[in-house]
Amino acid sequence: MGIFNRRRAKPRDKPPAASAVEMTGLGIRAADWCANRSEAICAAAARMANTLASSPLHLYQLEEKQSAHSLEALVNYSPAPGWNSFSFKRDMEFARCSVGRCYAWVIRDEFRLPTQIRYLDAGRVTTLRERETEELWHRVTLPDGKNGYIHDSDMLYLTWLSNAGGVTPMSVLGGTLEYDAQIKSFSLQGLDGVHDVILIKAPGNVSGDRRAHLVEDILTSYQASGKRALVLDSGMDASRLSSSPVDPKMLDVERVTKTRVAGVYGMQPHMLGDGETGSRSTEEEMQHFLNMSILPAMAQWESELNRKLLSQGLWQDGYCFRFDVSALTRANTASLAEKYFKGVRGSFIRPNEVRAMEGLPPDPDGDRLMISRDLVPLDIAVNHPEQLLGGQRGKANGEGEDS
Repeated sequence: MGIFNRRRAKPRDKPPAASAVEMTGLGIRAADWCANRSEAICAAAARMANTLASSPLHLYQLEEKQSAHSLEALVNYSPAPGWNSFSFKRDMEFARCSVGRCYAWVIRDEFRLPTQIRYLDAGRVTTLRERETEELWHRVTLPDGKNGYIHDSDMLYLTWLSNAGGVTPMSVLGGTLEYDAQIKSFSLQGLDGVHDVILIKAPGNVSGDRRAHLVEDILTSYQASGKRALVLDSGMDASRLSSSPVDPKMLDVERVTKTRVAGVYGMQPHMLGDGETGSRSTEEEMQHFLNMSILPAMAQWESELNRKLLSQGLWQDGYCFRFDVSALTRANTASLAEKYFKGVRGSFIRPNEVRAMEGLPPDPDGDRLMISRDLVPLDIAVNHPEQLLGGQRGKANGEGEDS
């Protein structure tokens, strides 16, 4: 396929000013957002970002990984100067899960082939839509205050729920987080009134003036000892009255907040430090998190990378970006060994594929599918059944010959 079949058409420099409709306004940086918002949302966004960034992402042609392709190196080696693939995917996904959208500018050469993918702060980008063509544009506010326009075909644009970018975690959880903040503020105000109280019992025959002098002397000696000792006269007694600065109901409110945040992000509450473990096994909980949160995010990533980095010619030739989720679905050792055992004996996994998943070097004889009887290459069982165990002996005894 020629290079011109891999080129993309160059869009206009900017949209017509009168026909652009603003979809997302200027926001705030993800770091500033988390500094002023719920730590539960930050924990959920960080878990999502780290999980997705840890998942291998490769360029495939049909089922074959294209390790030597320039786009594979761009995505997995260095998307832009100063960035590695993990930090790029992590920062993009964290912004998507916190402020609701993330952006990366696809820089191309004179042949319109991608050379860099630069992460852009969502707080500096406003998404616009043309009324007539429905095309998307992104207005980027530069550090000097000037605006630049980037067509959507040159921008990786990922959103949390809505392509318009209007649905964010804060818009869904705003009421819950506001109530949680009010409860915490009330609890902090109560800390000012929480003090240890000393209860002093004096004989009933002590007069008022004498009682006042006794209390003053006791408190003076108490302060002088660093609040460690009391000097009491004969017939007097002292005890301490303490109150807890933590209201148990506040802990219940915090637990409810984490439960709701976890529900919005499709994860179990204990993943956010709720402290209560569910009845599911670790494998079941990881599979739930994978199905409800990670796989939809990966599907959006794959779709956007295919649409923005691949030309139509490459797409028609079977090229696509795809995450490898096998590392996320790894079970315990016993279950994994059972999977490999049945896979090799069932002829749908090659021994070298198992060795590759375990980080072991390939075996010279491990690239063929095996079949149980007991484990011979599948092609021999199909094309040369006489070589199976007992085949030669059967022919020697005249078995299987036409009479």
